[in-house]
Amino acid sequence: MQVITLIGNLGQDAEIKEVNNNKFAAFSVGCTIRKKNGDKVEEKTTWYDCSTNNLKVAEFLKKGTKIYLQGRFKLDTYWSEKLNKWVPKINIFSTDIELLSAKKEEGTATEKTGTQATTESGGNGGDDLPF
Repeated sequence: MQVITLIGNLGQDAEIKEVNNNKFAAFSVGCTIRKKNGDKVEEKTTWYDCSTNNLKVAEFLKKGTKIYLQGRFKLDTYWSEKLNKWVPKINIFSTDIELLSAKKEEGTATEKTGTQATTESGGNGGDDLPF
């Protein structure tokens, strides 16, 4: 079984696309690794091109939102004119997406593609927890 799990931030709002009469949401996720080097903190971000056939979650996939994603991956390449060489690219078809944060003015939302359950709060940041 081939599975990849990511926690990262969306690079742009999800886009609805259609190929061969099949609609899907396309988006990119950036995962950043931070490493301390003396007094400096170095960051390296890896970007993943992602898609899901759960169109209900697409409206919540906004730039900057932190998400948990699980799915299948495929390694591909593309030609970079800037680098003048072939560059590896990882494409992920997500089977499970959970929103970990949303823009403050929009409140919070959680969407699991497997269960298709949605929970929204009124923008209070989750302060209504019973404990």
